[in-house]
Amino acid sequence: MLVHVGAFAVLLLGVNNVARLMSGIGSTVTWPLNRKFHFAANGYEVFNTELLLVYLIAVFGLGHLLNSGLISLGHSAFFGIGAYTVAIMTLVNHWNFWVALALAGLISGIVGFVLGFPALRLSHFTLAMITLAYGLVLNDLIEGFRSVTHGGDGMPSIQRPKGFTSDHRYYWLLVVAVVIAYSVIHDLLRSPVGRRAKAVSESENAAQSIGIDLRTTKLASFTVASLFAGLAGGLYAGLVGYVTPSAFGGDLAILFLLMVLFGGSGSLAGPVVGAILLFRVPLEVERLTPKPGAWTLIIYGSILLASVYFFPRGVMSVYWRVRSRFNPPKPRTRSATTAVHSLASVIERPTAADRALAAVDVAKTLGGVQALKGLDFNLLPAQVHGLIGPNGSGKTTFLNTLCGYVVPDRGSVTLLGNSVDGVGPFRRARAGLARTFETPLLFEHMSCLENVLVAVDLHHHQRAGSYLFRLPSRDGPNASR
Repeated sequence: MLVHVGAFAVLLLGVNNVARLMSGIGSTVTWPLNRKFHFAANGYEVFNTELLLVYLIAVFGLGHLLNSGLISLGHSAFFGIGAYTVAIMTLVNHWNFWVALALAGLISGIVGFVLGFPALRLSHFTLAMITLAYGLVLNDLIEGFRSVTHGGDGMPSIQRPKGFTSDHRYYWLLVVAVVIAYSVIHDLLRSPVGRRAKAVSESENAAQSIGIDLRTTKLASFTVASLFAGLAGGLYAGLVGYVTPSAFGGDLAILFLLMVLFGGSGSLAGPVVGAILLFRVPLEVERLTPKPGAWTLIIYGSILLASVYFFPRGVMSVYWRVRSRFNPPKPRTRSATTAVHSLASVIERPTAADRALAAVDVAKTLGGVQALKGLDFNLLPAQVHGLIGPNGSGKTTFLNTLCGYVVPDRGSVTLLGNSVDGVGPFRRARAGLARTFETPLLFEHMSCLENVLVAVDLHHHQRAGSYLFRLPSRDGPNASR
C-alpha cells in the first residue's frame, strides 16, 4: 500500500518535476557511455512524460491479458482504433471529446470481443501470429476509407477537451486516467476474475477440473485489454492532436508487449517498471548517435534476450523473491476450525441421496487401440467405489470420459439423472462431477490461499462492482474476502 501511495504522490509533484525525474532515470541508461546525468523539464520532456502515461494505460490492460497466459502482438491495432474513433467523432461529426473517448473504449472492446471469439480457439503462439495481422488489417482499412480517415495523410487538428487544452492541464487529466486504470486493474487482478485468469495461465486442465470456463475467461481478458487500449488511444489522439496509420504499427505493439514481459506480468509494478525503462531507451539513444533507430532495435533485442534468460518472469520477480525471503507473510490468526466452517458455509453440500452417476455402453478407441468397449458403470449414492485394473486397461480413459476430457465413440453418461453428454469438463465440474489427477496439478505461482479461493469463488457469487470498487458482496460481509 505504501508503494502505491508513494507512486501516486510522485505524480502529484506536477508535470515539470515528473519530467525531470523521468529524464534523470533515463540518463542512467547512457551514463556508462557519456558519464552525464540530466534532469530536463523542457517541452520535449513534458510531452514524453505525458506520452508515457498514455502508454501505461494500454500496458495495464495488456498485463491483465498476459496474466491469462495469452500473448498479443496486435495491441497497437486497438490503440489505433481508439485514436481514430476520437479523431473521426470530434473532427467529422463534431462530437464532445468525452463522449468520443467513451465510444473509443467501447468500440475497441467490442472489436476485441468479436476478433477474440474465434481467435482464442488457437494455441498461444498461433494466436500471437494472428494478432500481429490485426495491425496490418487496420492500416488497410484506414487506406480503404480515405474519405473518412484521410488515409496515409492522417487527421490533424484534433482538439483537446475544454479546460485541458494546455500541456500542463492535460497532464492532470492523464494522471486521473492512469490512477483510475491502475485501481481497476489492481482490483481486477485480485478478484475472482483475476484468480481465474491466472489459474488458466498456470494449468488449463486443472482450471477446468474445478469448473473454470477457459474460453469465457480468456475472452474476458482479451476484451478488457482491448478496451483499455482503445481508451489509451483516444487520450493519445488528444495529446498529439494528429493521428496517422504509421503511428500504430507492429513496432508499437512489440513495445507494449516488451514493457509487460520485461517488468513482469501478474502485478502492476512490473509493467510500470518495464514501461518507464523501455520507453526511455530510444530517447536516450538519440543523445548518443545520429542513427538511433537501428541501435534502439539492437538494445531492445538485447534486453529481451537478457530478460528471458536471467528474469523469465520479469525483473520485478527478483524483488518479489527477496521480499518473500526477508519479509514473509504473517500467519493468519483465524483458527482452522473457523476456516473450515466458513468454507462450508459458502459451498452447498448435496445430500447423500442426491448423488448418482451412471455410464451406459461407453466405448472409446485411441489410435487403433480399444481402450473402452461397451462399459457400463453405476455409482450408487453414499458409497465409495474403486476402479481396479492393470496398466493400460483404460481406467484413466474412463475417468476422462466421465469428466468430459475425452469424448466417447458411443455411450452416455448421466449425473443425478440428467444427461451430461456433450457437456464440457468445466460444466460437469460445476455440476459436481470432477476428477483429480495422478500427478497433482497445482497453480504453482499462486499462493496456497489463492489455490483454495479460485475454487471457492465459483460457489460465491459477486457483482462486478463488489470487487472492482471494493463494495460489499451481495452475500453479506461475512462472505467477503
